[in-house]
Amino acid sequence: MAELNPRLCNFICVGNSDGYTMIYSRITDMFNYLKPDGTLLYKRFFKYVYPFENGFARVLCEEGLNFLTHEGKLLSNLYFEEAEDFYNGFARVRYKNRWNFLKEDGTFIPVNEEFVDMGDFFEGFARGANSQGRWNYINEEGKTISKVWFFNAFDFDNGFGTVETEDHTFNFITPNGELLCKENFSDTPGFTPDGVALIERFDGTYNFVKSDGTILGDRDYENASEFEDGIAVVRLDHKYNYLKLDGSYLFEEWREKELPSLPIELF
Repeated sequence: MAELNPRLCNFICVGNSDGYTMIYSRITDMFNYLKPDGTLLYKRFFKYVYPFENGFARVLCEEGLNFLTHEGKLLSNLYFEEAEDFYNGFARVRYKNRWNFLKEDGTFIPVNEEFVDMGDFFEGFARGANSQGRWNYINEEGKTISKVWFFNAFDFDNGFGTVETEDHTFNFITPNGELLCKENFSDTPGFTPDGVALIERFDGTYNFVKSDGTILGDRDYENASEFEDGIAVVRLDHKYNYLKLDGSYLFEEWREKELPSLPIELF
């Protein structure tokens, strides 16, 4: 590790982050940051410091964990038992032995349920598991969105969260906490940016769910790819075609030869 002129300051450089030098004081056994002009970022030293991530650095104070801004100010007037880096505008923090969230403006968001595991926010929702190992989602106010707890839940993506029920079947949950489809499915990779989700039925056939919960294809397929740029490959009776978002097919005659997933050369 490179020394920062120990004859002058007795500091040791332990890392660099966002233009700040993370330093360790051999005299006090404490840590701080140096600004580019060589002055201290914060008026007091910390028990430990972490690199800046997404504009904030976790710092371990005598009272507990907090976050330091680029301006050298502590973000919150609370101190936490555990804290994770900010992601998508929120940081997971454990306060009084419960997981909650902190916003970038320092607002503390108390979660209305006791979770033993929490994910990050995606598209305005974070998934969490209770002590029984069942999952739900919270919104940005810290409220659970569903009355039902699921065997598993996956991050919101392209407008919906994918949930696994107690019988290990799958469905989608909407932002208002309702199940999207009237029926469950054997498996699904979730919604794509095209606004549809490939689903596998219990008999091993495939189809697609639209964002209103209805089925896109006019029949179930032996195999299918996910939609990409408005088109998906489908196989029926060992023949292939391209399915479009309006439910029509690109070719009038189905092809014997397997088709590539994204037929760029056709457009």
